[in-house]
Amino acid sequence: MKKRIPFLITLFFMIISSTTHAQKSNYCDALKEQFYQAVKNGYLSGIDYTYYKLLSICDVSLFETNQVSEAFGSKGYQLQMNPDLTYRVVGYTESIANSNLDPITFDQLEQNHPIRTKYTTVQDFLKSLQLDLDDLPLEPHFIPGLHAAWIHQYGGDKVIHIDQNAILISHDGQNLPLEYGGNGLFVSNQENRTWVYKIEPVDQTNVRVRKIIDEIGEATLINFEDKHSYIVVTDLQTEDYDRNKTIYDSHGKPLERGLSQVILNPVSETLIIQKESNQKLVDKSLKTLFDNGFYIFEIVKNDVPYFIVEDHDDNRDIIDLKGKVILSSKEYSSININQTPYAIVRKNKLYGVIDYTTGKELIPYQNERIRQLRPGILYWKNENEFIISDENNQTLSRIQATNIAELHDGATLYIKAANDDKKLGIYTVFGEEILPMEYDEIAFKNQLGGCLQVKKGSEEFITDMKGKKTSL
Repeated sequence: MKKRIPFLITLFFMIISSTTHAQKSNYCDALKEQFYQAVKNGYLSGIDYTYYKLLSICDVSLFETNQVSEAFGSKGYQLQMNPDLTYRVVGYTESIANSNLDPITFDQLEQNHPIRTKYTTVQDFLKSLQLDLDDLPLEPHFIPGLHAAWIHQYGGDKVIHIDQNAILISHDGQNLPLEYGGNGLFVSNQENRTWVYKIEPVDQTNVRVRKIIDEIGEATLINFEDKHSYIVVTDLQTEDYDRNKTIYDSHGKPLERGLSQVILNPVSETLIIQKESNQKLVDKSLKTLFDNGFYIFEIVKNDVPYFIVEDHDDNRDIIDLKGKVILSSKEYSSININQTPYAIVRKNKLYGVIDYTTGKELIPYQNERIRQLRPGILYWKNENEFIISDENNQTLSRIQATNIAELHDGATLYIKAANDDKKLGIYTVFGEEILPMEYDEIAFKNQLGGCLQVKKGSEEFITDMKGKKTSL
């Protein structure tokens, strides 16, 4: 019987390993279904959340990364994909198909457009201006409804009237490029000064151009799809950075001065405006929706916007777009939301996880503090072990340890655990052991090609992310 014990032990661990693998496979398959459903619904917040959760604990394929790019691109966002399959938003442009505000190329003009009826090709048009397409950094763009062409040149840009070939705007491009923000608004930022021009139609063929802002500083344009446009001018020379911004309307009239922040929330089409230490939420007509907040931040669930509002006494509420309080600091002594569709809360000295849009309990209240490793991956201590769970109280693993912390290989999440003897080990979120808790030091070394540098007594060596010793 004694000779069979090693075999039984081996069989036991084989069964455990098989069970863990099946659990991971089933969980990841279900998570991918959630991702595909978010893609189908077009919910960018759900796509972002489930994609990064897959990337942290499962895996993603080129198909999933392409789905992310296409979904965000369809809403006007420009993404930069990183080698580790993470991404970041690098720009936001309105879709030409959904807006008449954006400059378009010659080929995108309608066939009955005056330019298309007068000139066969864009090269023919440029010859009339004594220009050659090969000498330009970009193809000319045309502004719908304004009979204006935007000519990009290496020394600077020009905006001309396409019927009269008259120059409407001439921009020296040595410092910053000419920018167009829709509604006929052009920004010409120079080294210490900004000029904002507005081109307006006079009749069916004629336009007029006005310089509506001529100020010290740098201008940025905020443009909503329904032609609500604002200009924010930042005075970069003043030392009073808490009062160096001014909002102008689309005619150059100053609306609010002495601001420290103006933040656009594209989902809710609102602005967060800060003056001194007070923030307020306003709609696109600058009507105040919520005032007297020390900190306001937009959060999105299923493409529905909500707002975290924190006052000067550190009380935090969740409100909807109408200003209705969804979660109140009067009921919860702590409300924490970090890029997630749920909130970790404290109520009556107990900790729980709830859906912040409904107050529905997701993880029951308990004595131990609930913390977050990554969005959607939570943990708390229960006697001599840590429970790793998702936001729906589905246990992913249990790790017997005195302390755990996040360790990541790029985008992938691992858990560094320590026992009573302060020995360290590495585990996956699903409890798969990479390194047992018998090491004195463990550090992730990205510069070594994504390896673990470990120390055990006097011995130091390198392992790959599967715990196998490797050489550099």
